[in-house]
Amino acid sequence: MASDNDAWRMMNLAFTLNTSRRPVTTEEIVSDSDLGYGSANKDSDKRKFRRDRAALAERGIHVREIRPLGAKNSDQSSWTIDDNSTYADTLDAADTDALLAALDDQMARTDLPYRGSLPALRTKVAMATGRLNQVADGATESESIQTPSNSAVLDAVWGAYLLRRGLLFAYRDGSGIETKRTVFIYGIFTRNGLCYFVGMDDVAQDIRTFRTDRVARAYQPKPKDVYEIPDSFHLDEYLFLPFDLAMGDDIDATFSFPATTNAEEIRSLGCERGTLERDAGGFWRWSVHVRDLDAAAAFALSHARRGMRCLEPPALVDSWNRIIKEVVECHAGE
Repeated sequence: MASDNDAWRMMNLAFTLNTSRRPVTTEEIVSDSDLGYGSANKDSDKRKFRRDRAALAERGIHVREIRPLGAKNSDQSSWTIDDNSTYADTLDAADTDALLAALDDQMARTDLPYRGSLPALRTKVAMATGRLNQVADGATESESIQTPSNSAVLDAVWGAYLLRRGLLFAYRDGSGIETKRTVFIYGIFTRNGLCYFVGMDDVAQDIRTFRTDRVARAYQPKPKDVYEIPDSFHLDEYLFLPFDLAMGDDIDATFSFPATTNAEEIRSLGCERGTLERDAGGFWRWSVHVRDLDAAAAFALSHARRGMRCLEPPALVDSWNRIIKEVVECHAGE
């Protein structure tokens, strides 16, 4: 019988491989202490990994090896969950029909943030049970490109949120830099077809917003990482703007609008964020925290027809001028 540590390690391995957006290498697995390996004895960790794969297979979860051409052993291999053979024989016809019907009902709802992950799940069920020709009503071509890893990541995020457990995950920011962090999720929302989650980030020691499609892989939530959502938290305060997602510190930025602009139009544009007041000349001044000055300048330019302009800090104005110069130079030769 597996010990508690062995059981936790196997469950975490299956969870992480299932949520990873790419096959995970042997080196990454046996070096990862959060997975339950990463000891000073790498050979011992490799043996544990081999035993864990066998134990998972006995329970219906099959880990597939991807070995590079010419590789002599598994040290250079990568690993992923074998979707075709994992739990392939656990559903009978009645179970399958009931599950597909339930998925179809959920996919018909447009108010669900996790709706985009359902077509991939439905396709997997249909493939495993020989019902791939049963097309779901309301499924669209754009939904069909949702990958299994997207679905698994959304499952991990929602699971951690509903259970109020901290979610440990590897996150790749807009610059391609990958960091590992634990977030206590306070809320989830969608914007422009993407899903985001907001919560207390242990790296920043502050509330941050993350995109689910940038989660490289997630780990099984730990029972001890229990939390409560503060009464002071309101999700509408964190509905982001394009300049919110950088990992830097907040920067005070100010934009101007013509005096004739309707105040409600500006508030709507800024998601009710920041402060809005008139200056001595009657122009509107909108002050708000930003984290990415280039994105803030680009945001202002996208609303330049409304008279939106950058005022402060000088670096924001510099970004505004640079972007305009680049656009002019790009079209100069046309």
